[in-house]
Amino acid sequence: MTTVTLNMSSYAVERDDSVAAEYGEEVLNAGWTPALQQQVVEVENRTNLPHSMVDMDIDAFLKRMYINQS
Repeated sequence: MTTVTLNMSSYAVERDDSVAAEYGEEVLNAGWTPALQQQVVEVENRTNLPHSMVDMDIDAFLKRMYINQS
């Protein structure tokens, strides 16, 4: 990791690479959990849209919903 400092009055840019030397492999891999990649997530079964709603007038449905909100 490099630290970059910009002096706004002289526009001088200073770089400091000493920070990168402080970190070892144990810190770089601290957030890695191999078991998380191997986790199995079951997807729930979803049903199709009911036949009664296939031919529904969406505009009329939304108008009824908006009326009931007030």
